[in-house]
Amino acid sequence: MYVIGITGGSGSGKSTVSGALQAIGYIILDADKIAREIVQPGKPALQEIEKIFGKNVINADGTMNRKAVAKIVFSDKKELDKLNKITHKYITESIKASIQNAKSHVVIDAPLLYESGLDTLCEAVVGVTASFDVRLERIMARDSLTEEEAKMRLNAQGSIEANLSRVQLLLDTSENTPPAQLAKKIDDFVKGAIHEVF
Repeated sequence: MYVIGITGGSGSGKSTVSGALQAIGYIILDADKIAREIVQPGKPALQEIEKIFGKNVINADGTMNRKAVAKIVFSDKKELDKLNKITHKYITESIKASIQNAKSHVVIDAPLLYESGLDTLCEAVVGVTASFDVRLERIMARDSLTEEEAKMRLNAQGSIEANLSRVQLLLDTSENTPPAQLAKKIDDFVKGAIHEVF
């Protein structure tokens, strides 16, 4: 069993690539999905977020007001760093536990793979990217954002794009390559890298 990381900015195509890897037997640990789970009502992460950002980020039903949080953190890098500091520790804890129980090869799908230190759990890291315009179009459609909101979100992810220079394999999904083809490329690469390098 080996662990590989997949990283890339919002709208880059990570989820599509991860889904294709899941179809050929990989266990996917999606950091974004875990991030949503750890901020459910009553969870310690949400309590910390409320303490740092105030009661305005909590809805009447006790859930996190994502729009309110996004407005704060995507316009101020210091605020984004505060949020990441809270969530990363809980995400890492969950991922480590899942790896220990895994019965197959594992993919850690995380935009902030390097920033959170999750790359240290991986035998190899694959980067997924696409042109700015393609990513912009994708996240506007996916998250029902205005162009201004989408640009703000992408511009806040500069460190993610910078870290793509550190990956062992970089895939560009701008041309909408069939996911199965991308998955095979990753699978072939990782198997070769694990056997020959690591």
